[in-house]
Amino acid sequence: MLKRIILYIIILVVFFYNKQLSHTHEIDGMFHLATELSSGWNTGLGGGIGVTFDLKEVPLGILQLRVDGSYIRWKNQFHTSNIYLRYVAFTGLRFSLKILAGYIRPFIDLGGEINYEKNEFNPSETDNKVSFGFTPGIGAQIKLSSVLLGMHIRYHLLRDSYVTFTPTLGLRF
Repeated sequence: MLKRIILYIIILVVFFYNKQLSHTHEIDGMFHLATELSSGWNTGLGGGIGVTFDLKEVPLGILQLRVDGSYIRWKNQFHTSNIYLRYVAFTGLRFSLKILAGYIRPFIDLGGEINYEKNEFNPSETDNKVSFGFTPGIGAQIKLSSVLLGMHIRYHLLRDSYVTFTPTLGLRF
């Protein structure tokens, strides 16, 4: 299943990497701090990589396509040897506002995601599931030449919902 998620991200990136659609693109690395799941797992940690393509410039900002892939790992609050993993593939639209000559860019994300969930509660009885969800988010980026520093918050609305707080470091081409 993880191979399918990675293939999904690659197909979307290749499909949308077109000079007519994308004049500029960004790539960034992410560090995730995830809130506790409603099922009782502690705070999660993870990382990922994302790509953003400019689709259309409008008077107040830029409409962009955002594609990213991540993993997040939680440990059970009662048993430290129990691990719960989520591999996340997100695709959505981002609207970035241009303020202060484009150096500070607040944005809104709205998209969907696929999660491959792996519960290693009992090694002989792993609980693996795929779930689909809706993911709104907000954030901001600071542009320093071609380097981007950012932070975003996303609410992952799916089975066992959670929130991620994500600092990013990236490049704009």
